[in-house]
Amino acid sequence: GSVQNVAIGDSAMGRATVIGGTTAIGYQALKQINGLGAYTYNTAVGYASQSGPTGTVNGPFSYYNTSVGGFAMADNMAGFDNVAIGVSALRFNDSSASNTAIGINAMAYHKRSGFNSNVAVGSFALETDSIGFWNTVVGAEAMQFAKNGGVNTAIGFRSMRGHKVGGENTAVGVGSLEADSSGTQNTAVGRSA
Repeated sequence: GSVQNVAIGDSAMGRATVIGGTTAIGYQALKQINGLGAYTYNTAVGYASQSGPTGTVNGPFSYYNTSVGGFAMADNMAGFDNVAIGVSALRFNDSSASNTAIGINAMAYHKRSGFNSNVAVGSFALETDSIGFWNTVVGAEAMQFAKNGGVNTAIGFRSMRGHKVGGENTAVGVGSLEADSSGTQNTAVGRSA
């Protein structure tokens, strides 16, 4: 059976089977977690935090995740080593790993499987990214409309906001490379650079 778990709230860990070391606080938090006999060490706090997509059960690879906020990591099935703090942070993540998303809708649409190692700090940071990897984004709306870029660094409010594809860019400053949509290997420093 399940051991060393804490569940507080209607349907929190409601379908849990054979898991351990897990904490779920809030309505439907970790509702569909299934550790298949393993300690999962997930922590979910908030309405539907890590609840799992309707009709599915979180798989054996869903472990070492921390989510705080309503709908944070709500669709997680097999992601691991992720941190999501804020309403809808990493909301639609299904199987990616080693991401940190802090802020409302930070990395909300990210889905890619594997080790993506993205860092997004700020409301709407990397919001629409779906398969990006190794990005470091700090600032509200920074790289907000990214789709699949990799190895980018965007620091500042709306930095690289319109960037959709491309990689190895560095933008530092409010609105730096904001209008760029597909550049590669660019460096911009300063306001609106």
